[in-house]
Amino acid sequence: RQSLCAEVRPEIGNNFLFDLGMRGDHYEGWGWEGSPSVGLGYRISPDFKLRTSVGHSFRVPTYTELYYQSPANIGNPDLKPEKSWSYEVGFDWTRNGFSCGTTLFRREGNNLIDWVRESSSDPWEARNIGDVDTNGLEILFKISPYHLSLGYTYLDSNRKEDNLDSKYVMDYLRHQVSLGLNYSLPFKVRQTWKLSYEDRVNGDNYFLLDTRLSKKLVRSDMEIFIDGTNLLDASYEEVGGVSMPGRWIRAGIKIEF
Repeated sequence: RQSLCAEVRPEIGNNFLFDLGMRGDHYEGWGWEGSPSVGLGYRISPDFKLRTSVGHSFRVPTYTELYYQSPANIGNPDLKPEKSWSYEVGFDWTRNGFSCGTTLFRREGNNLIDWVRESSSDPWEARNIGDVDTNGLEILFKISPYHLSLGYTYLDSNRKEDNLDSKYVMDYLRHQVSLGLNYSLPFKVRQTWKLSYEDRVNGDNYFLLDTRLSKKLVRSDMEIFIDGTNLLDASYEEVGGVSMPGRWIRAGIKIEF
């Protein structure tokens, strides 16, 4: 694989923000593929900014998708690379430590790769499932002095060939609401909390609660931490048929070089 990339951010007045990127990847068997991107922002006032962007992406099949063979999963050496165009538009507003951002986006995928089957008695087979369009909305509120954040994401995907069971692409979060909190404790200990509600398109919904206690050591690039994950011990799957861990605790030291 060979890659080339370039990005420019020319200045266009005091209120315009502009960036242009280009990436080229060469894969044996597929040749060169370009992935351009362009973004434009306009600052209406010191507090309010509009933004939009367009970008192209490209992904070749993995070795597993091409050649893996088992009684339950069958790779496909004839897979084509998947391609997509992404579009988004949104705004950001900030004042006195409070900020709000909203983004509308659309992803138009072509030849997307997924593991599919016609019935539950069939093995999963890697296949290009055709065109899949995804529309979505993201909203994020932050109150900086209190290190509090609230976010919401909505996704809606559809494909033209919908008579197949999907293992990945069509099993996604329809709604996600997340609440984050970050504050200081005595002895310069910091604690973060994240509570999220997740509603999957297959009908499953659940709450997840995570926390972290951390403290910088003598050196600023060293940190000791304790993580608590899935404290509510929710039973859920992010990939069909693969159960995620229940409640668990871990501790460690992080060193940055």
